[in-house]
Amino acid sequence: MYRLQTRKIFRLALPAFFTQASFTVTAMLDLIMVGTISPTAIAAVGVGGTLYWNLLVLGHGPALSAGYLCAQSYGGGKTEDFLDRAVIGFLFSAVAGLLFALLPRVLSDTMYRLMGAPAAVIAIGSQYFVYRLIAFPFDLMSENLDEVIKATGDTKRPMVIRISSHAVNLILNYLLIFGKFGFPRLGVRGAGIATLLASLCMFSLFSGYASRLFIKLKRKRFRQHFSIKTTWLLLREGIKISSQEFSESSAFLVYVAFIARLGEVSLAAEEIAWNVVSMAFLPAFGFGQAAKIILGHKIGNGENKIARHTGLEIQLYTAVFMIIMGGLFFIFPQQIGMFFTRDERVLAFLIIMIRFSAFFQIFDGAQIVFSLSLIGIGDTTFTFLATLFCTWFFMVPAAYFVIFVLGKGVTWAWGSAYICAVLMCLFFFMRYISLDWNRLKPKK
Repeated sequence: MYRLQTRKIFRLALPAFFTQASFTVTAMLDLIMVGTISPTAIAAVGVGGTLYWNLLVLGHGPALSAGYLCAQSYGGGKTEDFLDRAVIGFLFSAVAGLLFALLPRVLSDTMYRLMGAPAAVIAIGSQYFVYRLIAFPFDLMSENLDEVIKATGDTKRPMVIRISSHAVNLILNYLLIFGKFGFPRLGVRGAGIATLLASLCMFSLFSGYASRLFIKLKRKRFRQHFSIKTTWLLLREGIKISSQEFSESSAFLVYVAFIARLGEVSLAAEEIAWNVVSMAFLPAFGFGQAAKIILGHKIGNGENKIARHTGLEIQLYTAVFMIIMGGLFFIFPQQIGMFFTRDERVLAFLIIMIRFSAFFQIFDGAQIVFSLSLIGIGDTTFTFLATLFCTWFFMVPAAYFVIFVLGKGVTWAWGSAYICAVLMCLFFFMRYISLDWNRLKPKK
């Protein structure tokens, strides 16, 4: 008989929730701070965030694959495999980060131009994005260490490190954007510098704790070796996970490029709306992280039936939280929008977009948790193919059709993106319940 895993789920999910919340709140406060400059500054930083996320998903595949593979090794008590996968994943992350950080100035200008952003957005955004590119290697290595630490079932330590670095980011934002306490007033450029310094702080903290963890585990009869088989496993799984996330993020990038052609007001509304709904994703990301860790441990230990039931239990808790968030979005769309801007033109779009989101939160949350659950058990090929189909064969064509064929605005395009989320939810749900869980085995 299945025993509820409620205590364990919330013990892992709550720190992951607060970690993601701190990240989202930091991004929101970034926008709020630069929003005092102009709508152009909002659009510039918002587009920079979208560009950076696309680079991140291209490079962090090895970190994410190391996370779920290490969870399976840890659950099965295989210390040597755990450390091999952790170290090789870290090396992959370091190399990927350095490749993307080359020629930051040239890449920054080029990527904004490829987005089709207005000239004013390009001029301001490049000043911000160049520092995000310099920070990129440190962010990837930090993410690898974050995933490895969480694979042991410790989500509290990464939470403390992430929140601390985000606090540093916000303090430096205040000092450098507005020129407080004798610091230069740098505007959008200051936001970029603050993010770079916070990334360096975060990497230092993760490195210090991970070193102590590795030394502790290494005492358990560990013999260091670099297996070609393990290297290939991490590379293969990393490519699939990165491809899944890149298919989604690049489709969203194209979607934002479509919105950019509607003008600065529509682009600002879309960027703010995306940051707002990111708050609703927080419970889903927290529960999804718990699902990936617990299901990875259970599969690694051969407890497949318990893994399946635990994943469904996590979905139940996710649904409750997503319904609550949806209710808040439906009742208070104007008040939420006014945290970001007082521009009446932007608010007119925002109110519609936030209220529309209220009806689809439960599907978006479910697809996030199902996706991470499937990754936790190693079903990475399906998650990649399903995401690729829903984003590039549905969302992108639908957004193009409503904007350029029907001549509709940003609110219609926003609707097409949410219908894509419903479709992904259905795909992941059908896969989850149709799997033969008795035949699942840890990745080797």
